[in-house]
Amino acid sequence: MLMALSGLSAIGAETQKRSDMRVLSKNPEDYEMPLEGFRDWITPVDRFFVRSHHYTPKVDLASWKLHVAGKVATPLTLTMDELKKMPAVEMVAVPDWPGV
Repeated sequence: MLMALSGLSAIGAETQKRSDMRVLSKNPEDYEMPLEGFRDWITPVDRFFVRSHHYTPKVDLASWKLHVAGKVATPLTLTMDELKKMPAVEMVAVPDWPGV
């Protein structure tokens, strides 16, 4: 499956400060959860690490589109508004490793 992003600018955007995160680099973003965050089995989304090896592009969401093509039954193009109208799904995912 091929997903292409349309209308993206490669110019970096200002990063937002994330509370309680260890900042390794602000641009590109590289944040880690502090050690006390590992006390529970589930990491809250707002404390999950953020790591990017590229600068954050500025995006005009009014013209941005997601193109889904390739080995899919029905190619499609979605706007950000269409994506936001889709139902949200949350799922707990844990590794299925022996001894864990």
